Amino acid sequence: MTNPNRLSDGTISLLVGQATGFAPAVQFSTGCRHAEALVLGDLNHDGAPDAVVSSQFDNTACVLLGNGMGFNAGTAYTVTSAPPYAHAIGDLDGDANPDVFIGVRTLGLVEVLRGRGDGTLRPSVPITTPNLTLGAAIADFNEDGAADFVVALATGAGVYLATP
Repeated sequence: MTNPNRLSDGTISLLVGQATGFAPAVQFSTGCRHAEALVLGDLNHDGAPDAVVSSQFDNTACVLLGNGMGFNAGTAYTVTSAPPYAHAIGDLDGDANPDVFIGVRTLGLVEVLRGRGDGTLRPSVPITTPNLTLGAAIADFNEDGAADFVVALATGAGVYLATP
């Protein structure tokens, strides 16, 4: 979970499940001030979940590579001139490497940061949407073998189909 009220250190907390409940929370630095949204996925193909969080203060998305016991310190990537909001992880370009999808608050666009397969991301590519993005999901909606994405917008929803 993110710790959004921690303005200076930008941390997330990991609570490990045990038979009797959860172990005490362990905090990890994100590399982003005021970590807000969080999504998990394996960005470097090592089998450990990696985390992507966003910062509403410095317009970044930060990647924390998982190490099996938690997360390594985060690396920040600039998104846009507006705060990132919604996240999803999936292979949007068909290269077998997970990409990071980010909705941008207030601008009516989304951005895709293409994954290199080693946990690092390429610069963002903006895609215009009709309105404010509130949520996102990646899946093969039309069963053509290519990942598509759907966004929840302030005015409805938008489905963006990939071209395989």
